[in-house]
Amino acid sequence: MKERLQKLIAAAGLCSRRTAEEWIVQGKVTVNGGLARLGDTADPETDEIRVDGRPLPAAPRKTTTVLLYKPRGVVTTMHDEKGRPGVAELLPPELGRLYPVGRLDQFSEGLLLMTNDGELANRLTHPKGEVRKTYRLWVSGWHEGALEQLRRPIVLDGYRIKPPEVRLLWERIGNRQQAIGNRGREDAPIGAAIGRPQTAESFPVCHSERSEGSASPVPSLPLEGKAYEGAPRDNVAALEITIHEGRNRQIRRMAEAAGLKTTRLKRIAEGSLRLGDLKPGQWRRLTETELEQLKLKHE
Repeated sequence: MKERLQKLIAAAGLCSRRTAEEWIVQGKVTVNGGLARLGDTADPETDEIRVDGRPLPAAPRKTTTVLLYKPRGVVTTMHDEKGRPGVAELLPPELGRLYPVGRLDQFSEGLLLMTNDGELANRLTHPKGEVRKTYRLWVSGWHEGALEQLRRPIVLDGYRIKPPEVRLLWERIGNRQQAIGNRGREDAPIGAAIGRPQTAESFPVCHSERSEGSASPVPSLPLEGKAYEGAPRDNVAALEITIHEGRNRQIRRMAEAAGLKTTRLKRIAEGSLRLGDLKPGQWRRLTETELEQLKLKHE
């Protein structure tokens, strides 16, 4: 049975359908020796489909989806030209080849889905899905009016984002500390960490045991950046921000537009999924209930 090439490639677990379309446009896909074009169809039973010169693998009979705590310093690309550690290295070989759903930049951390289910990845990353994502954001250069500025919708890449939901957790203005509500240890002020130099020698290492829910030791970048020139270094704050899109570096650009410097960014929720008690580098399989909720939400 003939199907569109991007759907076949995604079903084989190589990537999302959107990435497969990019590969076709880039000339990385052939059918029966001929260069494929966007919109072409093929039958995997009778046609020879190759991606980067390699035969298209059969679609996996059993799909696997895990929730990973991506540490700072690890990139979400599968093959990094700079030799930086990637998310695939955090998972044991017995899980098979899994691919990230969406991205977290090198300096960000937190919840990242990994799967070989191309159809699920396509549903979750398609713009019409509008999956809610919640982040914890630490900033320096905090000032009066910043909270309202963060709540305003701004234009990114020619697109006006929907108004984000922003909640202040705590703020410190000079020597005055104010906590908003009863927060845990994780929301304590980062203080001296602001302005820590970004050098390879200063990278701490996150250690965890090698078993389900854990991974080999991985590097974790220090909190990045310094306060903007002229902004008081002691003026810091922590917030929770929920967005409905996934524009490139959206939270960091929102903070910059409000005159703030991001010192740490952590994704703690995506849709109905929560990061929970996972530590950097740890992972867990999604439950059947979680998978069903994801699929029903994005049918």
